Amino acid sequence: CDTDSSLEYVDCAIPCNNRDTKAISMIYWLLAREVLILRGQLFKDEEWDVLVDLFFHRDPEKEIEGRREDREEEVEAAGEKEEEGGQWDKGQEEEAWKGN
Repeated sequence: CDTDSSLEYVDCAIPCNNRDTKAISMIYWLLAREVLILRGQLFKDEEWDVLVDLFFHRDPEKEIEGRREDREEEVEAAGEKEEEGGQWDKGQEEEAWKGN
């Protein structure tokens, strides 16, 4: 077994692949699940509804940029719908309120 990490001052080592984001995420997922089992909050044969990909590192700036693009697309789509549907005139608004 090869490691790049020093084991000096380490009480318990868990042998695992630490060179890939997905491998590290999987180990954190397994450890979190084991902690829940030890606390009695989850049974060993019970499925955990938390997905492994929640433990992946995501760049916050990319997430914000993606959300910004999604909002811009929604605004554009809403603008197109408004143009297709036309504007209400005052008479239509009054009729709509009288109907309630």
